[in-house]
Amino acid sequence: MKLDKKSLKDKEVIMSKSNAFTHYTNQRGVNYPKLGWTPLSNLEIIEGDDALNRDEDSNLTASMEDAILDNGFMDVYKVFPRNAKTGKFKVAEATHRKRANVNVMLGEDPMVPIAILHWKDGENEEDVVDTVSDFNTTGRNWNLWNFVKVRANVSYYSHEVKKSFHHLKESMKRLKPRISNSVVAQIFTSEPRVHNVIRDKNLAKTFDISNRRWYIDTMITKLDNLVIKHGTTIVTNGFLRRYVNGLNIKINEFKDESKWLEFFNLSLAEVEVNIKNVTGGKMDSLQNDDTSFKSWFDSI
Repeated sequence: MKLDKKSLKDKEVIMSKSNAFTHYTNQRGVNYPKLGWTPLSNLEIIEGDDALNRDEDSNLTASMEDAILDNGFMDVYKVFPRNAKTGKFKVAEATHRKRANVNVMLGEDPMVPIAILHWKDGENEEDVVDTVSDFNTTGRNWNLWNFVKVRANVSYYSHEVKKSFHHLKESMKRLKPRISNSVVAQIFTSEPRVHNVIRDKNLAKTFDISNRRWYIDTMITKLDNLVIKHGTTIVTNGFLRRYVNGLNIKINEFKDESKWLEFFNLSLAEVEVNIKNVTGGKMDSLQNDDTSFKSWFDSI
């Protein structure tokens, strides 16, 4: 049975009289959440392009539905303080569990356990973004797309940083599935693997590609055309990752756009020769391991 707003309010008032929200302090001054109960419908998830949580993984939601049905709900929702206008609690962590619980309850609106992060400001964008990303960095990790999607919607970054993240987000969307998000991020950050400037909340504030924009756009255009022409079976992400790393190193080596572009075009011509050898049966594949790639790239 789904309760109306008045019923929900009355239900929560009764719980409050029974010490619904408990909070203890300690001598060290460490913040612990207030623990309590609230109707499931009082939990709010921000959906869509402006979402501050990662995108829903339907398979993960389904697996959590099974877990709840089999074992019960053995968890607590971490939430920001109640919004004074909406009366709802914005979910900081456990969005998939909230969706799963809604699906399992089939319209019923049960009381659920919550841990209120009372020292956080749920209406402060920076506080929300930092809290949500911290939860998902130390817990179940976000993938690169989740970080980029959230950071592209942050309003408190500088104009150039906002433009940089927006360009990265749109490039990832446009190039998928031809080029992986990891390789696209590598083009933008020049970091081979970890991409700390995207994941780390402090480094993200410095993500300004203004000085690299021409190199980035040139790599994106030429490499995308290469993949479109020959396909991902031949031009694998393993090859692209090593190729982009080599091209980024050459940017710092040449420090000259025209010299770098000359090298890039020459290397693309060599790639085309190798692809002919692959399709002609003379090579098994493009250079997809570190040793063979370095030997080929250094010989150009």
